[in-house]
Amino acid sequence: MNAGSRPRIAVLLGDPAGVGPEMGVKLLARAQNAAAADLLLIAPPSVVASGERIAKAKLDVLRLGPRDALRFEPGRITYLVQDEPAGGVPPLGECSEAAGQAALHALATATTLARDGAVQGIVFAP
Repeated sequence: MNAGSRPRIAVLLGDPAGVGPEMGVKLLARAQNAAAADLLLIAPPSVVASGERIAKAKLDVLRLGPRDALRFEPGRITYLVQDEPAGGVPPLGECSEAAGQAALHALATATTLARDGAVQGIVFAP
């Protein structure tokens, strides 16, 4: 990271069936957080939508597909869209293999980006 540049942080919403999506959206909805760092949200659309619904907050995101070049805009969250969990959206409060796989897929993506130097840190919601 160059002097004067902003840190790039990947934000993962954790278990799609748990409290992570709500907590992550609340974290991302705080303007001071987007002002302090370049934030990269990595999650399937249904998980983000669930977090927004429960948190009663709508995120202003720059939406990118898996093949798009990573880019950031000051004060805005970059959203790297992931595939939906196998078997559909897991029910809230229920452990499932699909929910676990979705969380691990987001973590694997973020870890690769960190190894490649595209992000300097990872925040993983519960």
